[in-house]
Amino acid sequence: MTIDPARALGRALGIAQLSTQIARIDPALLAQAGLATDVSLHAGMLEQQGAWDAFVRRHAPSDAAARALLDNPFYRQLSRRFSGSTEYVALEELCRLHESGEFDLIVLDTPPAAHALDFVYAPARVDRLLDSGVVGLLTGPHPRAATLLHRLQRATGRDALREVTDFAAAFGRLSAAIRRRSAESRALLWGEQTAFVLVAGPEPDVLRGAESLRTSMRQLGLSLSAVVQNRVQPHFDGAQITDAERVLAALSSSGVDDSSVSWLRQIHADAACMARTQQTAWKHFTGTLPDEVARARVPLLGRDVNSVGDLLALSQALFTD
Repeated sequence: MTIDPARALGRALGIAQLSTQIARIDPALLAQAGLATDVSLHAGMLEQQGAWDAFVRRHAPSDAAARALLDNPFYRQLSRRFSGSTEYVALEELCRLHESGEFDLIVLDTPPAAHALDFVYAPARVDRLLDSGVVGLLTGPHPRAATLLHRLQRATGRDALREVTDFAAAFGRLSAAIRRRSAESRALLWGEQTAFVLVAGPEPDVLRGAESLRTSMRQLGLSLSAVVQNRVQPHFDGAQITDAERVLAALSSSGVDDSSVSWLRQIHADAACMARTQQTAWKHFTGTLPDEVARARVPLLGRDVNSVGDLLALSQALFTD
């Protein structure tokens, strides 16, 4: 399940439109890659509004309470824009899939490192919303709140006071379920059955961001299980450099103009320099990792990953090094 808006998971599986529900991958795609067709592989991309609506239906005390919230315009806006909203329902879906007992392994693909921990903070953000007294403020006899909402109503031409107070009343009926789910999601994230895998590109600035993420995880008490260096430039040893020079000399002697040979030589030298820089940055990054953290590398491919077969090739490279 992915919550990364880049939609890379669907492209990597060779699927034009990834389902917004967790759905089984067509066994024919597995067969094309030479995999057993009785394997049950599922995938989906979280759709924020649909996930929130499903959450409300599951946890509302009655159908009428669910409908009161689902039909509320303020709820529709807040569920899309509240900070941490996507991450919170991702955790809800993660808990639901875990509790179903239908899957041997569940993988949650998050956005890049700068936002990767948003889903860890999401339960606390929702708890703060409940603890802040906002619900009580909006439903109680507070003149300042009423004045603000009346001004909003005049500015927008909508019945903002009724929308917000109706939302607060309906949302309040879900508060117990939301608090319970927050506690369950935290227990799942910090539980022994959950592993965190950090995938990072080899560039020094990317690894600095990954190091910052790892520091934040350590402060939160979350253990990193593995790191994967992604899109690694091939390393050139002495034999490969000699082979390259031999090829360049052969091109020059066969009549290829000097400017083209010089350009190719520079391209090769730049690639070798990049490989050394990446290797140095990776050694610095992994040098501070505990011994129990697994390490792996995925090479830079000469093509996009857009099929199960490509993913299989990546997995073989992942576990070969």
